[in-house]
Amino acid sequence: MSGFEINMLSGHVSPRARKQTEVLAKTMIAGIGEASEDKAGLLSPEDKAKLDNMEYGMQSITWAELVAKRDQAKLTPGAFYRITDYMTTTTQVDTRSAGHAFDIIVRADSKNILNENAFAVQHEGDTYFAKSKLAAWQLKYCLDNDLSRFAWADVEDGKGVVFFMRDEFNNECPYDFKNIQYKRYKITEGDYAGEYLAWSGDTFIWAYTFSQLGWDEENGEATYDTILDATVENRNYAVDPDGGGYAHPIAYCEGNKIGETTAAVTIDDEERFYASLFLSYNVFFSKPEDYEDQGYIEVQHCAKNILKDNCTDNLFIACSGNTLGYACKGNTFCFESHSNVFGVDCSENWFGVECSYNRFGNGCDSNRFGNYCNRNTFGNNCGSNRFGNDCSHNMLGNSCNSNRFGNYCWYNRFGNYCYSNTFGNGFYSNTFGNGCNWNTFGNNCNYNHCESNVNQVKVSLDYFSNNIIHSNVEYVEISCDDTAPGDVQNVLIYSGIKGDYNEPVNIEIPARNGALLEVKPEAATIIEI
Repeated sequence: MSGFEINMLSGHVSPRARKQTEVLAKTMIAGIGEASEDKAGLLSPEDKAKLDNMEYGMQSITWAELVAKRDQAKLTPGAFYRITDYMTTTTQVDTRSAGHAFDIIVRADSKNILNENAFAVQHEGDTYFAKSKLAAWQLKYCLDNDLSRFAWADVEDGKGVVFFMRDEFNNECPYDFKNIQYKRYKITEGDYAGEYLAWSGDTFIWAYTFSQLGWDEENGEATYDTILDATVENRNYAVDPDGGGYAHPIAYCEGNKIGETTAAVTIDDEERFYASLFLSYNVFFSKPEDYEDQGYIEVQHCAKNILKDNCTDNLFIACSGNTLGYACKGNTFCFESHSNVFGVDCSENWFGVECSYNRFGNGCDSNRFGNYCNRNTFGNNCGSNRFGNDCSHNMLGNSCNSNRFGNYCWYNRFGNYCYSNTFGNGFYSNTFGNGCNWNTFGNNCNYNHCESNVNQVKVSLDYFSNNIIHSNVEYVEISCDDTAPGDVQNVLIYSGIKGDYNEPVNIEIPARNGALLEVKPEAATIIEI
């Protein structure tokens, strides 16, 4: 009998562990890139015979013993080594290891080189990963605690570094996301008081990269008092539409991918800088919800989010299908915001509940959205814009900054370099050219066309509809007199109207509903039609 079977296929392991080990063995023999019980199955008689005839078996070994073998060039090329005392450690600030053990299997490429493509297997006596399919995991593992490569490496107590992990649900990160935890701080005031969505504060929790909140049975609600690993729990049950009870289990945390983050580090005060991998502080929360009418609790999905390299400090709550480009940092997505796409270097944006299908160019920073803001499109370098609730289908060109939108602002179109404009509620289907700045509009101003270089126009009335403001109109203020109704329509302002910044041309709307205001070039007269 081979050493592999002696160590891994003996009767001293459970039937499930035996099955997982056989799957892993088949994976190593056949060179399968990705294994699962469903795809790999048990070893065929042919593979089992091949395993029995392997020239080199597997040796169970401690980390220190394997380091000594490697350093002394005593590895057996082609042999597999099972590290039985591996434990994830970290020294990076505001991180810790949850301390869940699993064993790592590595292969020797030569007498003093270990292949960094590795496998995982359940640690003897472990129950935490009892429901996980470790045979399907893919790892990259470095035997050395090398700070020049890994900023979180523990040179004192570490036992090597896992620097890539993909689990059976195709979640993948450049670190051991089953163990690494980050601090998340409590918000103490505002609409999100009580949520742990802040990057600093006094009260914090430890969160996994993919976290699931616990369930408070007494109060019937999700709670931050218990934080679970969603990729380990990861079992929802779909309701059988035919009324036959629960159907097949489904995963609610799957297909999430986080790229590498690098940081310049020095070692022992050396002048030389190393581009080390860095733990990225991205956190995804899944929340249980009580579906009382159907009699079961279901966890919200957190799936298929993609974060490119150097994305850090982003936070998601029950969000799926979002894509962040290179170096997007500090963005917060609250409660079921999905299918948003960001370009490069978009940071510090905040999304309320169910903000989805928004598209951002590069360098879009510090934009804030209320709830239910969907299908908005932004060019490059759009920053510090504020949107109320239910603002959808708006398009902003490049460098549109510091604009303010009330609630229910829809289908507005802006050219490039439109900034410092303020819009009330119900502002929709308006079109602005390039360079429209410092304009203020009241509520329900609809179907307006403001072309290029329109500056400092103030509209202080409601229901200002179907109007056209042409080019080069500056410092104009439109207001109603004391007797005018609010429902003013069909106002035309032509080119050439220019007042002073401190004393704009004040155009009084006549007290007649539906009046047509026409201001001709170089004049401030009102013509009623």
